[in-house]
Amino acid sequence: MTQTNQEKLDEMYEIVQENNELLSSLLRREKIAIFFKVVYWVIILGGIFGAYYYAQPYLQTVTNNVGIAQQALQKLEALSSGIPEVSNLRSVFNSINSVKAN
Repeated sequence: MTQTNQEKLDEMYEIVQENNELLSSLLRREKIAIFFKVVYWVIILGGIFGAYYYAQPYLQTVTNNVGIAQQALQKLEALSSGIPEVSNLRSVFNSINSVKAN
């Protein structure tokens, strides 16, 4: 049962054709997978930047309000340190807190 060279070549040709179809299918699947990975990351990053763009005015308002509140507290501290009665009240409160702690 020896095969002739032509039969061997025909068999190899069929195997090569089948391998080519399989490799083409794998390449196509890989390209599709890469495409969907890119789409996935575009959606993720777009969502992050979109959320920041949407929330940025609110964040800026909160940041400005915090800065204004800090300035007001600093002015109140500066004002309270200039009033002697406030320092007396602080000493009273501190003594009350020390008595509570003991």
